[in-house]
Amino acid sequence: MRQLRAFQIVAFVVVTLTYAYVHLYVDFDFPRELVRITGVTVNGTVGDQSESIDASVSETADENTPRAFNEPLAPSSDLCEELVRISSDHRRVIELLTRAQFPSALSPTDYDDSSIALQPASSVQFECDAGKTLDEPRNIVDVFLFGGGEVDTLEIRLYELHPVVDKFIAVTSNVTHKGEATFDALESLLQTARFESIRDKVEIFKHAQAGAAAPNGVNFQFEAEKESAIARELAKRYDEKTLVIFGHVDEIPAREDVWKAARCETALPGNFGIWFPYGNLNFAFRSDFPARNMPWTLGDPGVTVANRLDQMLLPRGRMEHVLGRGFHATNYCFPPQYILKMMTATEYGGFDDFIGNIKSGTNKTCEQTMQELRLFCLNDPVRAYGARMRRVDELVKAGENAEQFYTPLALRLSNMTRYPSWDPTGQAIDQRATILPGER
Repeated sequence: MRQLRAFQIVAFVVVTLTYAYVHLYVDFDFPRELVRITGVTVNGTVGDQSESIDASVSETADENTPRAFNEPLAPSSDLCEELVRISSDHRRVIELLTRAQFPSALSPTDYDDSSIALQPASSVQFECDAGKTLDEPRNIVDVFLFGGGEVDTLEIRLYELHPVVDKFIAVTSNVTHKGEATFDALESLLQTARFESIRDKVEIFKHAQAGAAAPNGVNFQFEAEKESAIARELAKRYDEKTLVIFGHVDEIPAREDVWKAARCETALPGNFGIWFPYGNLNFAFRSDFPARNMPWTLGDPGVTVANRLDQMLLPRGRMEHVLGRGFHATNYCFPPQYILKMMTATEYGGFDDFIGNIKSGTNKTCEQTMQELRLFCLNDPVRAYGARMRRVDELVKAGENAEQFYTPLALRLSNMTRYPSWDPTGQAIDQRATILPGER
């Protein structure tokens, strides 16, 4: 198993991650009533330090875990100016970019507009194939690695799966996947209005980590440590009667197929085959680790019995059984999230170059800078990967099953109003990309 894991890491770095370093290190030419806690407003902005929510914490970060900074923001005029001002303090930058996503892209007056606001996730029922219904449904726990800043993606995942899983476990750490101190956002985030209807099943599993920071390197150690830690914890808690979904927060299985995994006869272990648009909904990426016989997918997340997670971990398409569809929300082109990924994701880089471009772009507004970054995010994978990026409509016309290109319910229901940066045309505007947190 260790040899297989090592092989996957090497292959992933050598083949797929070429894009991240070649193309992110270039010198860019960017053409209701709420359970309240201290400092968190109904619209999701954060002021003073927050109290902890009542959530189970399995492994608590040590006393050196950084706390949120509480000094007021300097009188910067916009998000770009503030990024330049604090760019040498990576933890503060991480917090700033994370807080930019705390409120929804909707304005506060939009929250009550039923035509664009997400309604409470329904408990709609599906059907198993004839003769495949279990006498008693199995408990199913959705376990995912959460880097801290993927706020919109977290909402999409929780909304998708809340009616069909028994619990969520978000696996967090005191450091980023590059080993730098991070901002612990999840506790206060879950108390904001936008998560009110879907936070009740969420448990936070905090894993304290130590190691040399490598802000410009590729080191999968920090991810692997979290995987092993949660696998040990689940083996202590559960037996073979409980199923676990395991992946990253942006590897989102379809609601119907998770329902079937818990209630229908299912061959396990298995993995989903999730559509990989690489940030652009008009396209699909041919990944290095597809689900079996589904070349335009990624073979994650996996499902197995909870006390044997250590034998599966991230499947990367290894499993014989494919359990259904899903959506890979990686390379989300909301500019603050994209910048955050430059700083924190194992395989990304380019933050210093981006700051340099802000400094040199004296005649550009923050709106122009962020929109150019967004368009780069949308279009560069298409240029970089060539034949490995194909338009979805062309693939369907060529015979690929259209159902595999699954769009999560939250994206479909909001029609680009809640997540404007998923608009593949690049035209829908997200005001959060330039406005300082707390000024909305």
